[in-house]
Amino acid sequence: MNLKLSSEDNITTIQRENNMCVIASIPAGQTVSEQDLRDMWQRNPDGGGISYIDKGQVKVYKSMKLKPYLKKVQNVIKTFGDNDILLHMRIATHGEVCIANTHPFAVKQNGKACKDIVFAHNGILPSAYQTGKKDIDADGIQISDTRQFNELFWNNFDVYAIDDARVRELIEDILGWGNKFVVFNASKHLRRTTYIFNESRGTWQDGIWLSNTHHCSVSYNKSDNWYTPTKEDEKILESIRQENPDADFVPISRDDTGSKPEPSHTMGWGDDTGLYDPRLLNDSEWVAKLNNMLEKTGYQLLESAMDGMWFEFDYNGDMVCPSCGNKLDEENNWARTCHEECDMYEFDQIPSSEYAQAEAEALADMAEERVAIQQIEDKMLHNIDKDEQPTLFNL
Repeated sequence: MNLKLSSEDNITTIQRENNMCVIASIPAGQTVSEQDLRDMWQRNPDGGGISYIDKGQVKVYKSMKLKPYLKKVQNVIKTFGDNDILLHMRIATHGEVCIANTHPFAVKQNGKACKDIVFAHNGILPSAYQTGKKDIDADGIQISDTRQFNELFWNNFDVYAIDDARVRELIEDILGWGNKFVVFNASKHLRRTTYIFNESRGTWQDGIWLSNTHHCSVSYNKSDNWYTPTKEDEKILESIRQENPDADFVPISRDDTGSKPEPSHTMGWGDDTGLYDPRLLNDSEWVAKLNNMLEKTGYQLLESAMDGMWFEFDYNGDMVCPSCGNKLDEENNWARTCHEECDMYEFDQIPSSEYAQAEAEALADMAEERVAIQQIEDKMLHNIDKDEQPTLFNL
């Protein structure tokens, strides 16, 4: 998520980079609540799929409607939960909204669909795999970028090589950091049931790997000046309430009539929330203070300042240490006031010039990596085997 702080008539704007779809990789013995499933579907309503293992075989179920999908998922978890399970819910970016473009898909190998290996994807693939109106299947349906990847990559790459960590790393480089894949299988030729690509880009939550947690995020309506907390918010609020019954905040929830609650002083938490309580934007002193900090420290972006100076905002909008919660000293160039037991006690804030240089070097490295990945993709797309199929392998 990219966040940019800019000043315009004392109004701060936040620019976000959106993620697509959601994958839930459920290890054996774990479960997911009906409410979580409903929340995932609400954010990703363009079709849902589930893969599971029944009598040693991979089964796939897909639906375009929530009610039958919920019923199937709950039954699968109850009946086949002694093995891993793969869930996917889609929000379309390329290709039509239909069953044919709903994940998971059987991995293609040499023109044939594998009966025992499927995969699901979250993200937007590189341009080589993006599709247009002319990219249609035998039924005249415009295919998605994920199906195109299946045709161009998996179809010509030995999927059974993914037990090798070097091969998995190569595939992750081709995918790019913003794409997450899960390969799910019941093959005797692979060591594991589940392989997660770009795992670190997702989140492990309550024993389940999620490609993103957007369905858990706080929703905020600026015009109404209120927002709804996640379950994690409620846990945090309850913890604070028990420790300090006199704390100045109001729990947020809709009442049975669906009326809007009173605003709270509580910040949002989660992948899709802002870096601070959005209502602080209405506080001209706070906005001025923040812009003053950026001007004096030389940081161009709030996110960069938070990273280089290593702080976060508390409920009141004060800059605090993420580890111990002590405030930064605004009168002393935002110096740390951490106690000796804090992990960040000896942390030296990174000057903006050094941070910018490191960021530029990182961007240069990423550019070189993209060139290398493009070379690999070009090789895949232009090497033709005897059956006139593109291949990565030297023949």
